[in-house]
Amino acid sequence: MAYATQQDYIDWLQGRLGIIPLTEFPFWASRASEEIDAITFGRAKSVEDTEVLELVIKATCEYAEHLFVTFEQRGVVSVSVTGHSITYDKSGRDKQSILRRLLGETGLLYKGALV
Repeated sequence: MAYATQQDYIDWLQGRLGIIPLTEFPFWASRASEEIDAITFGRAKSVEDTEVLELVIKATCEYAEHLFVTFEQRGVVSVSVTGHSITYDKSGRDKQSILRRLLGETGLLYKGALV
């Protein structure tokens, strides 16, 4: 089950143009949610705090866009046919940086034992 819906994605965009077509968002949100489950050791499933849940939704939307760009565009920024040159995105936007920025202070990424 995805942590974000199409409406969450629309709200998260705040009037900006989305990268993911709305019809494809459920697929990418589901993939992003699986990654969030993996990195949070499944703890995101039991979040009840509304502020933390909002961060999980934002993380899902942003990471879904990252996955979409990575897989649909293969991270290609520019192509030069004559010189056979391909430039890839090296902005450092990856799973770790996206999810740490949004979920880092929630306790969901804690790797120790919970007592």
